[in-house]
Amino acid sequence: MVSCASYEARAYGIKAGMPLAAALRLCPHAIFLRGNWANYREYSEKFFKILEKFSPVVEPISLDEAYLDITGTERLFGPPRVLGERIRKEMARELGLSVTVGIGRTRTIARIATDLAKPDGLLIIHPGDEERILGPLPVSYLPGIGPKLSERLELLGVKKIGDLMATPEWILRLVGMETTPSERSLRSISRETTLAEDSNDQRFLESLLFYLTDRVATAARKEGVRGETVMVKVRFSDFTTFTRTRRVRPTNLIQELFPVACQLFHSITKGVRKRVRLIGVGISSRKGVEDQLSLFTTRGARINQGVDQVRERFGFSSLLWAKEALLRRNYPEGKDGYRLHTPSLSQ
Repeated sequence: MVSCASYEARAYGIKAGMPLAAALRLCPHAIFLRGNWANYREYSEKFFKILEKFSPVVEPISLDEAYLDITGTERLFGPPRVLGERIRKEMARELGLSVTVGIGRTRTIARIATDLAKPDGLLIIHPGDEERILGPLPVSYLPGIGPKLSERLELLGVKKIGDLMATPEWILRLVGMETTPSERSLRSISRETTLAEDSNDQRFLESLLFYLTDRVATAARKEGVRGETVMVKVRFSDFTTFTRTRRVRPTNLIQELFPVACQLFHSITKGVRKRVRLIGVGISSRKGVEDQLSLFTTRGARINQGVDQVRERFGFSSLLWAKEALLRRNYPEGKDGYRLHTPSLSQ
């Protein structure tokens, strides 16, 4: 199975997840290399150590991807473009790796900027330029819009992000996009990872699901968001993928989100003998469903607030729930959490 393909190989149609025989037919002169997980892990740790020099908030997304909050760093490192170039130069000098940097006012915009700047580039999408830059892009650039939904949208003449922005809500609902005038600014937070090895170890899988849910809940509390819908995604070893969702009382507490995520996970995997390859979890809420200060804070909320305060000061890994600590045997651990594997890379 192809774990990752170079840009030269991709030009022939080779992509991650493709059987080796199919890849060889597409490109008979391709060079195939055996993966070296120990080497990936070593370089991942070095990669994150460099990032931590430039921001106190480094949120790992995968083995070789991260979000950085660079708010307030301008006095130390200069404006965003200068900081981005400094990161790229240090990665090249210290690790011999090319790195792509995307900068924007939200995670989604920064990620799209990164996609547009690949390979080995840097792009800033400034506030005010977002509609001009994003509007002409295919809708597939947006998280959550896969091939099937893209096909349904194309039948309606919606091919670009700009087309989507101009499409009435009732039409979007007909093709499966849950949106209303108040939900057009739907806020979502999700985390997913591909396993190093496909697994059916329920204890390990539940621990990983808990950790991903904890990352989602922590990010939601930081952004002042409470999820109204919980989503769980599972991909099996044969690459069949299933997603389940459930409406919940608006919350951003791990104690309330994980039981729902766990039920959704087992609704997908119960009775299935195939091994799990990928797990993802997310929450979404309408704009306006946000945290409100309350005179009566629940015990669960107080516990989460205490955990957040410790992690804010000493790093995410400074305080882990017991279920998360079990993952130490599976993943390298840094100050800001476990180094999970990229969705397009497995051992």
